[in-house]
Amino acid sequence: MKKQLLTGSIIITVITLACHKDPVRHPEPPIVSPALRVKDINEKNLPSPYYHFEYNDTGNITVAGFQAGLRTYDVGYNGKVIESMENTSDPNNKIRIEYQYMNGDLLAVSVKDKNGVTFRHCIFTFSSSHQLQQMDWDVADGNVGFLLEQTVTFSYYPDGNVMEIVTHNYPVGVQTEATYTDRFESYDDHLNPDGFSLLHTTPHELVLIAGLKFQVNNPRRNIHTGDGINFEIDYSYSYDSKGRPTVKTGDVKFTNGTNAGQHFESQSTFSYYD
Repeated sequence: MKKQLLTGSIIITVITLACHKDPVRHPEPPIVSPALRVKDINEKNLPSPYYHFEYNDTGNITVAGFQAGLRTYDVGYNGKVIESMENTSDPNNKIRIEYQYMNGDLLAVSVKDKNGVTFRHCIFTFSSSHQLQQMDWDVADGNVGFLLEQTVTFSYYPDGNVMEIVTHNYPVGVQTEATYTDRFESYDDHLNPDGFSLLHTTPHELVLIAGLKFQVNNPRRNIHTGDGINFEIDYSYSYDSKGRPTVKTGDVKFTNGTNAGQHFESQSTFSYYD
């Protein structure tokens, strides 16, 4: 618990320094124009659309929806970068996500309730080439302060596609401690429409990062190992005439526990603004 509290305190200190210190200004990383203007993503047996997006004339996302409107975020910009995301679907459960940058990279987000009280932060660590290396989520814990809740680390193939994601959940509140790894293999050569969702971890808000090159193409295989249920997914894709994925079908096989060896099918469908 000491380590968790200390790390949470460091996170708050970093955010405070960023807010009160004039950072050295480096050129911003290039904002990648969205080659895929995704409209809806639907997931089999889940509320539809699972994700929904709307854009302005310059191609920036201005509205992002999750789970058939359970969350609907208005996305605000300061120049080329996202400044805030605000949930407008339920005024009684209003959530505002405020972004803070340093040297052109996203440094942190603060998640605030309808009263403007911060109850979560996420710190982002980037490499010198602007590649996302780590995310650290913390959560408010009464009068104690903020406790480290989750750390997610990323490694990449030379072509920029993510290779492994390692997630560590800390024992905070009802959450039990666990570590698990997702390895992605055999990428195709088509543009990816849903890589952003890998950053949308439980139980956190959707955080969009403009211009992030994270999962450039589409993995044909995902191997999940570690604490809890282990599984392997073999993906196949259907594409439209423009080479965009329209259907992603997964053959999911459990590799441990009482269901080891059993299979089920997952399916994602994608629509676009032409």
